[in-house]
Amino acid sequence: MKRLFLSMTLLLTIALGISAQKTYAVLAAVSSYANSEMNLNYTTKDAKDLSKVFRKLGYDVTLLTSRYANAQNIANKLKAVAQKAGPSDRILFFFSGHGGPGLFCTYDANFPYAELVKILTSSSARDIICFMDCCHSGSVQDAASDRYGWSEGTRLCFLMSSRASEYSMEHGWVGHGFLAKALIKALRGKADANRDRKITLGEAYKYIYKDVTRRAPGANGQHPTLVGSQSMSNCVLANWN
Repeated sequence: MKRLFLSMTLLLTIALGISAQKTYAVLAAVSSYANSEMNLNYTTKDAKDLSKVFRKLGYDVTLLTSRYANAQNIANKLKAVAQKAGPSDRILFFFSGHGGPGLFCTYDANFPYAELVKILTSSSARDIICFMDCCHSGSVQDAASDRYGWSEGTRLCFLMSSRASEYSMEHGWVGHGFLAKALIKALRGKADANRDRKITLGEAYKYIYKDVTRRAPGANGQHPTLVGSQSMSNCVLANWN
C-alpha cells in the first residue's frame, strides 16, 4: 500500500508539473552599439535590474546585453523559447535601446516589429507579452498589422514606452529608462491597486502610464501605449510578497 501511495503521489506531482505555467523571459538591451555614436547610458542597467526581478519571481531568464544583443542572437533566443514554451506557458520579451518607426535597433542591425511578431506567434504559448523601451515603439500596431490581427481574444500584447510619433527617454536622476524604471516598481508591488498581492498587466500599465507621464509631461512628452487584446489586461504578471 505504501508503495502504491508513493507511486500515485509521484504521478500526481508529474502531472501538476506538466500543467503548471512556466514563464520564459528574454531580455535584451544595448548601451554600447556597433556605431559608438548611438551609445546609451542606462539601457543595460534596465535589463539587468529587471532580470533580477524576473528571477526572484521564478522565471526562466535569458539576458543579452550590448554586443550579445545583436539581431541574430535575439532572433535565435526568441525562436528557441518560442519552440520550448507549451500551451500553458508564457513568454515575456523586454528590450531597451534605440528604436524607429516599425523597428527596434539591436547592437548591429534594425529588427522589424513584423519579424518579432512572426517569431513569437509561431509559439503555442498561452500568453506573449513584450515590453519595449525605445523611441517610436507605439508604431508596432501598424508595422506588424500584416503579421498579426489585433482583435479581441488574441494572445499577444505589447506594452510600449511611447506613442508612434514620440521619443522614449532615459535620465540620470532616474537611473533608468522611464518605462524600465516604472515597470520594475510596478512588479515590486507599486501597481497592486486592489491589494490582492497580484500584479495584472492592466494594473501594471495604469501604474506605468501615470509614472512615465509624470516624469515626461506635456504634449511633447512620452505616453506609454498598450497594444493588444483587452482581455489580456487580466493576465497576472507577478505575485509579490
